[in-house]
Amino acid sequence: MSQERRRPWRAAADRGAGTVLVLGLIGVVAISMAAVLWLGGAVLAKARAQTAADMAALAGAQALLDHLGEIAACEQASAVARAHGAQMTACATNRERCEITVAFAATKRTNSQGGVTAWARAVAGRPP
Repeated sequence: MSQERRRPWRAAADRGAGTVLVLGLIGVVAISMAAVLWLGGAVLAKARAQTAADMAALAGAQALLDHLGEIAACEQASAVARAHGAQMTACATNRERCEITVAFAATKRTNSQGGVTAWARAVAGRPP
């Protein structure tokens, strides 16, 4: 009989524990989803920055091959980087090679998480 008395008391003490457990689990899932979305935005920003750097370096190298000069090569590379939504941060050229560094800031316009900036570097032209 003593076990029967303890059992109802014990069940009453556990009442509501499932609710707390489910709320904690929902919180963990929500935080995990936010982290995954932020990481996805960072990966997307890096990919877009690399694309912009690659295209800008190719444009700069083409300008060098067309004998337009180093200044024109950097200007064309900058225009291509801007067209891809990136900002050219560095441009180094010689007669046959163009090295470009760009920064891409993810925003709501690019369907990425705000506050993420990715940098990328690309080289186009003949190897040294």
